[in-house]
Amino acid sequence: MSWSLGDASAPTSPVVQTVEMRDHLRIVGGADDDYISGLVAAATSYLQQYTGRLIYTQTIVEYVDAFPDERELPLHCYPITSVVLKYYNEDDTLTTMSASDYWVHTAKKPCSVEIKDVWPTTKNRAGAVRVEITGGDALPLADVRHAIKIIVGFWFEQPDETQINIPAAAKALMLQHRIFR
Repeated sequence: MSWSLGDASAPTSPVVQTVEMRDHLRIVGGADDDYISGLVAAATSYLQQYTGRLIYTQTIVEYVDAFPDERELPLHCYPITSVVLKYYNEDDTLTTMSASDYWVHTAKKPCSVEIKDVWPTTKNRAGAVRVEITGGDALPLADVRHAIKIIVGFWFEQPDETQINIPAAAKALMLQHRIFR
């Protein structure tokens, strides 16, 4: 089954504040603030895509080409608080499913949606199913924030690096949150 994760909305405030990042980098003064805030945004996005963990409260859209043959549709991010299922029916009209037609399993990782009866028939097209997911950590976890600091520190010190390398310490912190999909 083909799926894709849409772009996340930007956090209302950075997961790691620029002044906090400056302290971590041991930088005095704000000459590099724009660059640092850009690195924080990039590291936040990287960490979220790598792990599947929604590290701040947001709504994200997951696209699937069709409903699965099984009763359960796995999701590729967590933690989630609500799901709205939409699909293109055979007439190619975007239709919203009633929430009473499915269960959302939020306690397991990865989260999933289970149909109560049978999945509706969709139009044969890419992204025929649209899963609007709301969730995320109300407060970013300390280990997630530290992984972002490590990544930003590495990128700041090696701005011309031609490969995407992530320090082992950041990977170790991220792996405990990763959904293997």
